[in-house]
Amino acid sequence: MRAVAERAGVDAGMIRHWFGDKEGLFTATVLDRTPMAGRIAAVLGDESPGRGRRLAAGYLDLWEDHETGPILRALVRSSVAASEVPVAVRRALGGGVMDREYTGERADAGLVLLGSHMLGVAIARYVFRLPHLVTMPREALLDELGPVLDRYLALD
Repeated sequence: MRAVAERAGVDAGMIRHWFGDKEGLFTATVLDRTPMAGRIAAVLGDESPGRGRRLAAGYLDLWEDHETGPILRALVRSSVAASEVPVAVRRALGGGVMDREYTGERADAGLVLLGSHMLGVAIARYVFRLPHLVTMPREALLDELGPVLDRYLALD
């Protein structure tokens, strides 16, 4: 933190004041540099038929985009190496949805299941590069994901 503060020309106490800790700084930096949350929120707000497919397409767009894709892959890879990063990854990729604890509310369950499903698909396709998912045409993948995500969204 001191090195970051020194490089930024500020007191380390300011970083702690505004961001709390390294995890908070990391999360804020990632979220500030990517349009992830806004893109996903726009799709979630449109409740017309086919929302699950549009959501899947928008999420995959983030992973395939030349600016956001490398950031997302780096976040996932870094989460394996650093104990404080997984919370940042959950917040960056799920907009806080993934941090919800079980309450018995169906809407919460739907969003958490949706977020975990999409994160798993993205990691398998773009990080682990599982051959079946890498070679599956995008349209075929969207055709499979759309109804599943619609089911999760119906829980709300």
